Amino acid sequence: MYLECYRGEAEILREGDGGRAYTFALNHGPIEARLALPSPMRDLLAGETHADSVTLLPHGVAILTPA
Repeated sequence: MYLECYRGEAEILREGDGGRAYTFALNHGPIEARLALPSPMRDLLAGETHADSVTLLPHGVAILTPA
């Protein structure tokens, strides 16, 4: 994945649990950040599936799993 964000103020963490992968995306910046996705992913907090990117609001968070 790659991240387009304000001055590098976003963070991506990946964790695995029993074969399931979780991606935690945190936007530490004061403006929106767009995260380009390598494949469709489901945002567990918003309950939405994103095909190619997800936008994080200022200081926003997303917890993503493969769709």
